[in-house]
Amino acid sequence: MIKLNEKYNSEDFSVFINDFLPDYRVEEKDLSREAEKCKIITSARELGHSQDLDVYVLEITHARNSDPRVTLTAEAFKLLAIYGIDKALVVFKSENSDNWRLSYMTITLDIDEKSKITKSFSNPRRYSFYLGPNAKVRTPEKQLIEKGVIKDDGDLLGRFSIEVVNKEFYKEIQKFFDLLVGGGSLQLPSQTNNSPEMKDFAVRLIGRIMFCWFLKQKRGDKGSLIPDELLSGFAVIKNKNYYHGVLEPLFFELLNTSKDDRNISFRNDLFDLVPYLNGGLFNPQAGDFYDFDQLSYSSRYINTLAIKDEWFVEFFKLLETYNFTIDENTVIDQELSVDPEMLGIIFENLLGEIDTDTGESSRKKTGSFYTPRPIVEYMVDKSLGQYLIDKTGMEEKKIEALISYNLDDDKQFIYSDDERVAVVRAINNLRVIDPACGSGAFPIGMLQKVLHVLRCVDEDCEIWFAEKLKDVPDMIREKIRENYQAKSFDYTRKLSIIKDSIFGVDIQHIAVEVSRLRCFLTLIVESEIDDAKTNRNIDPLPNLDFKFVCANTLIPAPEGNIGLFGDANDTFQREFEQEVEKYFTSSGQKKSDAMNKIHRLIDQKIKEKISHITNFSSGLGGDKYKEAIVKKNKKKIDNQINEMALWESYKNIFENKPVDFFEIKYFFPNVKNGFDICIGNPPYGETIKDNKILFKEKYLCTEGKFEIYKYFIERGADILKDGGILTYITPNTWLTLGYFKKLRKLIFEKYYLYKISDVLYNIFQSATVDTNIFFIKKEKSKKHDYHVISSDLKSEKIKTFVADDDFIIPVKDNDRIVGVIEKDTVLLGTISEIWQGLIAYGSKNQTREFTSNTKDTEYHRKLLYGGDVGKYNIGWSGEYLKFGKWLHRPRPSYIYDNPKLLVQRIRNPQLNTRLVVALDNAGYINGTGLSNILLLPGKNFDMKFLLAILNSSTINYWFKFYFKDVNIKPEQLRKIPIKNTELQKQKDIVKIVDRILAITSSENYNPKNPPAEQKELEKEIDKMVYKLYGLSDEETKTVENYE
Repeated sequence: MIKLNEKYNSEDFSVFINDFLPDYRVEEKDLSREAEKCKIITSARELGHSQDLDVYVLEITHARNSDPRVTLTAEAFKLLAIYGIDKALVVFKSENSDNWRLSYMTITLDIDEKSKITKSFSNPRRYSFYLGPNAKVRTPEKQLIEKGVIKDDGDLLGRFSIEVVNKEFYKEIQKFFDLLVGGGSLQLPSQTNNSPEMKDFAVRLIGRIMFCWFLKQKRGDKGSLIPDELLSGFAVIKNKNYYHGVLEPLFFELLNTSKDDRNISFRNDLFDLVPYLNGGLFNPQAGDFYDFDQLSYSSRYINTLAIKDEWFVEFFKLLETYNFTIDENTVIDQELSVDPEMLGIIFENLLGEIDTDTGESSRKKTGSFYTPRPIVEYMVDKSLGQYLIDKTGMEEKKIEALISYNLDDDKQFIYSDDERVAVVRAINNLRVIDPACGSGAFPIGMLQKVLHVLRCVDEDCEIWFAEKLKDVPDMIREKIRENYQAKSFDYTRKLSIIKDSIFGVDIQHIAVEVSRLRCFLTLIVESEIDDAKTNRNIDPLPNLDFKFVCANTLIPAPEGNIGLFGDANDTFQREFEQEVEKYFTSSGQKKSDAMNKIHRLIDQKIKEKISHITNFSSGLGGDKYKEAIVKKNKKKIDNQINEMALWESYKNIFENKPVDFFEIKYFFPNVKNGFDICIGNPPYGETIKDNKILFKEKYLCTEGKFEIYKYFIERGADILKDGGILTYITPNTWLTLGYFKKLRKLIFEKYYLYKISDVLYNIFQSATVDTNIFFIKKEKSKKHDYHVISSDLKSEKIKTFVADDDFIIPVKDNDRIVGVIEKDTVLLGTISEIWQGLIAYGSKNQTREFTSNTKDTEYHRKLLYGGDVGKYNIGWSGEYLKFGKWLHRPRPSYIYDNPKLLVQRIRNPQLNTRLVVALDNAGYINGTGLSNILLLPGKNFDMKFLLAILNSSTINYWFKFYFKDVNIKPEQLRKIPIKNTELQKQKDIVKIVDRILAITSSENYNPKNPPAEQKELEKEIDKMVYKLYGLSDEETKTVENYE
């Protein structure tokens, strides 16, 4: 039997693959002839073929100690294309290492006009397990061996799914988080379980440990950057009171301090192996409760901050069962290991833990959801591509080939020297911001793609060096070049991109920390360890305090009559920019000096600003006169008090607390005139609750609901430079709903919406919201054409925007029948109010104390679930719920007291009958599996008439055309077109509904097998509704045959 944690053995692998793939046949062929043309691959051979799956099995050998993923993957894809193989299981083994990888690789082979396979390809994907003596094989053993023989293509892809690793790993991490914040494993000074401080500490602790675990993957002659003797289960057993004895010194005295500056208490051969990292990640914060006492040689909090050693032992056991890769995965090359993106997933989800006091999650409160990697890459590619087209003048296909990770398509084009220089210059000038950066998905995605482009056009970094050093005197230039060239080209490129090109803002300080952490890891992966050199040849990490900042993006700086930086002649802006530039790469004393200078500059200007504000009331004259002036100017004075508070918050920039405002020049002084690209997934599902007057004053889009993401759209466009590009993924409600009209009008009149996707369903695992991706240019265009991107993001078609009074932006193709249905109608949302059902409990673990099978009190009411409601009928399952304010979200009682229509919320989108609606006159209460429709007073519609319309084939055709997701939401129901019909004309349909209700209310009625009479009556209603909505015989036939 094959041992996945041993050196690759071809005979054992042959036995395994024969059992793993159905109908597998050995067919050995030498493929080395083409491999000779490769840089990395030295030999290749075909081992066999699965007839059932049409999957080939290959063995590829390369001559590197490690798997150089970018080049090796590209060469392997090229080999597949040459031999016409679109699916393969590939063993990658090194001539110089006992470890190996098993990869599932797929490509789409291109076909020429004669239907012959060419040597070009697209859509490459590689999914890999890391195996061998140094590998952790828990997951691969489960996926490759325990699950047995592959059933089909989907099963094979599922066995190599990174999502399996991510979900499994996160579930385990969550258990350890729960043990810290509420399970008794963590004690903090003066803090109770589940407090925000406990959660912050726990997230920070887990993040720092995982960061150090990634560092363990980097090894030199003397071992890992973080020795096992300091970070392992064995280290915990050997060192009692492990947190205070080992982790605190590791975090706050070693990683945070250069070797020569460390306290003598923290100098020994083992501690000296730990490099100084700088970067601020390990600066002790107030919430870390770290204060080292020289006299007692221990923390002053040693008795009041306690973490059980058992927690660390079990946590390290978990980490030791997974492979960790310090290199970030890409869409085309995914290793089934824990990569730095997992830090983002952990952050997003741990902040989503239920708050026991409010029942809400931090993620829900801020409306943030983690963006999947394919969405990130698509948005990065399209925005970066458009930027390069605009700046270089190169044709679109050339830029697309350059940006694509598929290196094969680059060979279709020749890039001139002038074009290469133009691309490098454009990237040197590129400024990108994510204004709600979360854990850094978009900044890291942009960093990866910019790096890829630079590799393609400037392999040896010659153009980059020439551009960066062109204004530097000759004598200094060569010295700088030598210093740069001492590092790998990719390290140099990444450092430059981080310094000059990518920026992020988030209101959650932990999000900002994780974004910085991922940038640190992407630099460390490029560092070459040399134990003979200072700090083991690891450069101190840059300071990213002015690259990823904790601030409120939506609140502009309170400029008043004079900005913080004064007028154009004020020297502050120049000095501030110079000090921030120094601070980025400073460490040790120079870092302290730069930080102190920035502090002094900020403090001085805040004092000046506050002095300017307070002077308003200090020179107003006598008391009576002053009182009259103050009363007359109360609003102005109140505004100035608010301004003072905002300016005071600017001091938080070094304190891991949010600054209450954001302005480019006060955070990113080297960004001139705005950003080239604003990209992100802004929060949504929440409304602005504070400072509403400010939002009314500052934002043109304010109307109706203060939905948070519409303000991010306006703000994102505002912070762009002229010609800049805004790309977001947001809910699609802004395209049509009334309270986004001003936003649509603003975009139409001031900007250019040039691309928008069709509706995207179920993008986020933790949010059931329909979304779309869009691209806006900060320029007024005479054109009103825009490209509609298909929901699979693979094709585009051009539409023309014709502005109506509501500036509604259509993305669907016009459907003639849908147009007929919508003619002379009113929206259901204008004649009714629609509510989702109640939420009884705040968490899954909450005791079901209000649920009963009997009516125990006067407050107990009959409860309906989605499955209790059928078409024209209700079948109560016998459960009661004690209804009242004690429920998590009870909803107003009038919803349940009045007659209402009930709509099933969860329906298979493939079903023709998307809407299942019943009439409730009995006062049932119901949960979130149902929506409630209540007729508004004074609306001339019969509830039974609406029941028939919503259950009709006509409206189901309309609904299925627009909405494809499994969740039927109130906002979708509100858009349903109801034909304007006089009450007298409604009666004919109502009479038939009465006959159906008589059938469905009988004792022997079986909703799973409705009688033929009911079916005939429903057909009769359908005919009447076809006529009511004006459908022709041909259109009626189309609706009836629609699938």
